[in-house]
Amino acid sequence: MRRPDKLFAFLHRLGQWAARSRWRRGLAGAAALAAWAYAGLVLVGLALWLATGDALLPVRLMIAFVYWIALGLAAAVALALWQRRWRLAALSLPLALLLGVPYLPQYLPRLGAPPPAAGESFTVMSYSVMGRNKDVDAMASVILEVRPDILFLQEFHLMEALEARIGGLYGGAPVHAVLEPGMGLAILSRFPLTPLPPLRGIQKAVAHLPCGDIHLWTLRAPKTFDGPAPQHRFVAMLAEDMRMQDAPALAVGDFNLTERSAPYAYLRRFLRNAHEEAGFGLGATFPAPGRRLGRLLPSMVRIDHIFFNDHFVATNSSVVPDAGGSDHYPIRSRFAWANVSCESPQ
Repeated sequence: MRRPDKLFAFLHRLGQWAARSRWRRGLAGAAALAAWAYAGLVLVGLALWLATGDALLPVRLMIAFVYWIALGLAAAVALALWQRRWRLAALSLPLALLLGVPYLPQYLPRLGAPPPAAGESFTVMSYSVMGRNKDVDAMASVILEVRPDILFLQEFHLMEALEARIGGLYGGAPVHAVLEPGMGLAILSRFPLTPLPPLRGIQKAVAHLPCGDIHLWTLRAPKTFDGPAPQHRFVAMLAEDMRMQDAPALAVGDFNLTERSAPYAYLRRFLRNAHEEAGFGLGATFPAPGRRLGRLLPSMVRIDHIFFNDHFVATNSSVVPDAGGSDHYPIRSRFAWANVSCESPQ
């Protein structure tokens, strides 16, 4: 009886091993099939991108999430190399490099970065507070932690309540403010401000610093789901207005544009971006926990931006890690004047 028992036990173990082997082979095959499908979809998306630009919503969403798509392709490459599927690697690797390499400079030391300019410097903060966010105490806590010299607010309608909580923002010095209630836009500053006539969806003002005046634009641009035409028109309107001012300039706010979109590239022809000049990593600002999606996922896209012209040098830029109840994380950047020598205010 012992021999049959041993034989049955051996056959049972052999069956278990075979079942596990089939399961592993099946899982490996399914993973490879999924990687092929993923790379194929990316290839189709790129073809549509080249053929139609950003006219199609799926293409615009692909543009917005290029960074994460590149990471998925990198995983497909790793899987292909592990399983020795050379054709899959030959398809996935060029796509991963094509989409991922443009992000590498944001993770490398900036050896050629200009040194901070001497003289006056100032901090800028952009904060899209979310229209339905009524937690003024949380907003004020974020602002008081950063203490920006110039603060740009979007989706904002609680000026009186906020001013009551940040009265000591500048150590007893007055907080200058200009507000466009109909647009939900506001600018607060330690420096005197002069409001200018607004454009459609864009607030304008001039900040009077000891080193000179700065023309300010703050905005909340159309969303990706609104279609490409509104975004392109909005950016063209902003660019045309800014070109009329041969002066130090900042354009700040919720642009609803990611760094691979055509309107963003259009702005970069004549403006610099603080994150690209002095930030690190992806710099994603959306979604934050104020939106349900932001409670489940990390921030995934950078749609809040601080643009500036050649009158300044960006010395530091980062995402503020506290959203204060908003669905966007704020961003802050430190600037120094380029080719201007004057003392910083005390």
